[in-house]
Amino acid sequence: MTLPLLLLLGSGLCTALCGVVFSRAAKDEIDGAAVLLVSSFLAAAAGLACFPDYGNLGKVSIWLVAAVFVAGLLCAGGLLLVTMAMREGHHGLAWTVSQSCLLWPPLVCAAWFGETLGLAGATGLLAMLGGIACVGLGKGVGEPPTNRFWLLQALAAFVLFGVQQTLLTLPSRVEALRDVCHLRVPVLQTACALVYASVWLARGRPSLRRALPLGMALGGCVVANFWLLFLGLDGLGVLGLAGIGYPVMVGSCVVLFGLYSAVVLRERLAPLQALGTTTIIFGLTLLAWPHGK
Repeated sequence: MTLPLLLLLGSGLCTALCGVVFSRAAKDEIDGAAVLLVSSFLAAAAGLACFPDYGNLGKVSIWLVAAVFVAGLLCAGGLLLVTMAMREGHHGLAWTVSQSCLLWPPLVCAAWFGETLGLAGATGLLAMLGGIACVGLGKGVGEPPTNRFWLLQALAAFVLFGVQQTLLTLPSRVEALRDVCHLRVPVLQTACALVYASVWLARGRPSLRRALPLGMALGGCVVANFWLLFLGLDGLGVLGLAGIGYPVMVGSCVVLFGLYSAVVLRERLAPLQALGTTTIIFGLTLLAWPHGK
């Protein structure tokens, strides 16, 4: 059990490093679309080379491809909003609020597939909603009183990421949408690349040379994240413990980026915002626990 947990902690670290890349791009005023464009092309190429089982390509449902492609468009929009939120406001809070999207799939599964959240899951949902409210109501240390646009961007990313995660959950719930060819990663990243390319062109083609180092680092983190996540979940699945994978990964991601925000960026939180951040992390863990128990 130790090895799968270490793999999932590594996945959480990779996801947190993605947040660090976004933060660095915002601090250095490097165009976020350019960074994401480089990373998505790298991740799509690696995904096409490493993930698909081309022998089963003829069995793939067009609806699966469509759902994952739309999820990729939403993912790209959410990540662009996160990069903009970090330019405007608090990096740690923007990341935490956007990553709270994990509450969406359990709610949808409860509504559509009759799954129950359980006491822990319902408590986690309420904790996360309360935590988001605390983050929004709390006045950041040194923050201008009227500066709330970054929070709206983070909340919009939270919505887009939530719908994206819900779409990516469908293949594991609907037999007709089973990903027998392991196409989700390359299709998702290809859709992202199209969005980033469009935004990059619309912004007058900002320098890709400046974005190249961060884009390559981000692409590597994305590929490593998927690889470690799948290995860790498979390892826990053999033990009948796959459900604890997400609290380990998401919880470690949020905590690690919070440490980066506090220690490296030296971002300070007002008491209400600190309470909200802690409550969101607590809610994430409860909501992602197996069967919400």
